[in-house]
Amino acid sequence: MPTISVQPLAILAAAFTIFIISFVWYTPLFGRAWARAVGLPEDHVHAGADLARGLLLTVLGAVLMATVLASTMAVWLPASWGLTAPGPGAVEQVLSAAGFTWLGFVLPVLLHRLGWEKPSLALFAINGGYYLVSLLAAATVLRLMA
Repeated sequence: MPTISVQPLAILAAAFTIFIISFVWYTPLFGRAWARAVGLPEDHVHAGADLARGLLLTVLGAVLMATVLASTMAVWLPASWGLTAPGPGAVEQVLSAAGFTWLGFVLPVLLHRLGWEKPSLALFAINGGYYLVSLLAAATVLRLMA
């Protein structure tokens, strides 16, 4: 059985990074395109209870994503299994953890939605890109703070 050691401060930093990427991604970068893709007026502004609910759920999702990603990254280190073999390099660990997580868990969900809910390809690309960038950034923060 592996011994998984995660750093709570690193998880919070990774979650904060995801939250900031969410703001930048869905506001100045792709906010208007995202609003069009989900059927909102381009000048729509979330406010009040809708804003609070969205922010709360975004923070919760970021913390969950960072926590699971940190655990996934830790379990693949030889030291977690009591081995003395060298672990993966920083770039290798970040790319494999974020890339395979996105490829195996995020992309299938987005493809399912594309097949059944039929969102636009623009929404598929905006959301898919967001999760890939978020996972890469979070994995980088987690690795740097390990």
